[in-house]
Amino acid sequence: MQKMNRKINVQRGSLSAADLAFWAAAQRAKQKYAKTLQMLKASDGS
Repeated sequence: MQKMNRKINVQRGSLSAADLAFWAAAQRAKQKYAKTLQMLKASDGS
């Protein structure tokens, strides 16, 4: 369902504000997860 909506947005030539907000949130979450992973590895000593 979501894929279809995204395809329609791309065909229209613009992403909706919700799409952009979702993408930005996903990027932030990914960065936070990567940082947490690095901290865990560092404190783990591996």
